Amino acid sequence: MSIELLDTVLKDTIKLKSISISFVPKIDLYITVLQNCYNINKGIITDKFLDLDMLNAILPDFLSNINSCRNKIEHKFENISVNLNKSNSGNCVRKSIPQSPRKTTSLSSSISEFFSSSSSKKSISCETEETLEEILNTENKKLDELIKKITLCISNCKKNNLVCDMIQKIQIISKVNFPLEVDNNSSFEKPHDPLYGGDFKSKLALEFKVPNLNVSNKTFENIKVNCICTDQEWGGTGQCNVRYFVNDKWFGPAFYINREKTLDKNYSFIIKQEDIKTGDNITIWLCCPGWNGWKAIMYFIDVELIYS
Repeated sequence: MSIELLDTVLKDTIKLKSISISFVPKIDLYITVLQNCYNINKGIITDKFLDLDMLNAILPDFLSNINSCRNKIEHKFENISVNLNKSNSGNCVRKSIPQSPRKTTSLSSSISEFFSSSSSKKSISCETEETLEEILNTENKKLDELIKKITLCISNCKKNNLVCDMIQKIQIISKVNFPLEVDNNSSFEKPHDPLYGGDFKSKLALEFKVPNLNVSNKTFENIKVNCICTDQEWGGTGQCNVRYFVNDKWFGPAFYINREKTLDKNYSFIIKQEDIKTGDNITIWLCCPGWNGWKAIMYFIDVELIYS
């Protein structure tokens, strides 16, 4: 699931609330549930996990219904404004809306002011208000059903994480063609980190998502990453390195490539159990100093889940 999609759905729901809460009575609940999803996905809430496949299937429909509500409210408001400005009498219309002294105003801010003022609420005809509620009734029912499904996507990991019969496969998001080379002419691609080498030239070697780690009759220990790497094979050594991130959090250099100490070019490192959870996004980067003649080469990378 794209965090950008979840962010868009949350922002559009908040925008709908800024227009009117009158005709979407549970919108505060929707915002709370979506914010929880966002916080879990970003790692702010760490004791829960998301059923990402289920959430990804629901969010487009939720976004569509939210925007449908918004469009119908805005469209109806335009018609109400025109009718009220033309009308001087009526059983339900008690007072026309005074013209704003400001030259221009956005439709959203106009609607917000319109529905928030008591005089404006009195000015809406009873028939018109009931009609708008009827128009939005179907969308509200759909949103209620969708938010129930989204709530099911949020579970307590210790209680509800499904137990797998077999060890799950690593979910590869991005894997490059090998050999992968980084030299002094390469660009800087990885996120910044604070220690020495954080500004070296870099390329993404592997990106993957942590699968369900809860396997029947087994205890998850860690993730082991195996690589075959070398430097330029002449001159200085011990500076090229591999670094990794879990979500947006940096965990330091995994190892430095030193051809004098590692003659077979085989390197490995451990991603600790306490540093990850189901659904985390992990990126691994090959890094090389930007000095003339230096080069880092990765011939192979493999990831395995270690259980006992």
